[in-house]
Amino acid sequence: MTSTTIKLIPIKQLALSPLNVRKTQAGPAADAELKASIKAEGGIKQNLLVHPAGKNKFLVHGGGRRLKQLQALIEEGALPADTTVPCKVETEEQAIMSSTTENVVRANMHPADQYEAFAAMVEKGFKTTEIANQFGVTENLVQRRLKLADVDPVLLSAFRDDELSLDALTAFTLCKDRSRQVEIFEQLKSTYHGINPYQVAT
Repeated sequence: MTSTTIKLIPIKQLALSPLNVRKTQAGPAADAELKASIKAEGGIKQNLLVHPAGKNKFLVHGGGRRLKQLQALIEEGALPADTTVPCKVETEEQAIMSSTTENVVRANMHPADQYEAFAAMVEKGFKTTEIANQFGVTENLVQRRLKLADVDPVLLSAFRDDELSLDALTAFTLCKDRSRQVEIFEQLKSTYHGINPYQVAT
């Protein structure tokens, strides 16, 4: 089986891959619209991207939202339990690249998700120049996203929840003490209506 194999796979053999780079959700309205579209079509036409994970099991790294809505429709009885899904089978290394490409190129990927995706690619041996060229972004942008590795996960979570702007989050990278980062964040959050980069830097 090659990396370009497209096959129909029973949905019961599919699960969301940890390589699926999108963590920040699209929102209830967008999910409802997608679900209605899938229901009207009786399934999906565009293939999911998957990689093998043992015998008769595949992990979805591209199309996770569609997988979730398919599963919901089956639970509701709107689609049969033996529904098959068109899938393109890739290797794990290709999965990281494909999942990131699918979201970054669309320019709708949350910066925190970009950071985690780019960091995973660096761990796999990709250079920042290669990442930038692959996704049509500047190397400077890739490097700025990778700097977010210096902030505490609490702050990344707050950023995802819109409690911090990207500029304010980036300002926290100036402080290397993560416990101090969280302390500053909690102080500013309780004192100001919103946190700006100047408050963090000072």
